[in-house]
Amino acid sequence: MIGLSPDQFWRSTLHELKGQVEAFNVNQERIDARVALICASIYNANRTKKDKLIKPEMFMPKKEKKDNKVTETQDMLRVAEQWTRVKGGIDRRGKQDDNIS
Repeated sequence: MIGLSPDQFWRSTLHELKGQVEAFNVNQERIDARVALICASIYNANRTKKDKLIKPEMFMPKKEKKDNKVTETQDMLRVAEQWTRVKGGIDRRGKQDDNIS
């Protein structure tokens, strides 16, 4: 959930929704960082001298590195395809049809 009511969601533009999702993701990363810091603090407070000191980053989920430009374009295409199907449209890419004006 990105914190929008169904009414707010359906009244939003794709640009507004993208901003909401990005803000939600930033907030989730902050929560993950806070939890990682707590976990590392608990571990380090209870470790023995022979145990290694743990950094909060070791408790953080791994991020996938991706090419944002390609991913953004693919995401836009995927959303357009979904809207075409939802609205009953026909995907005519790559098809030659003389009846299309």
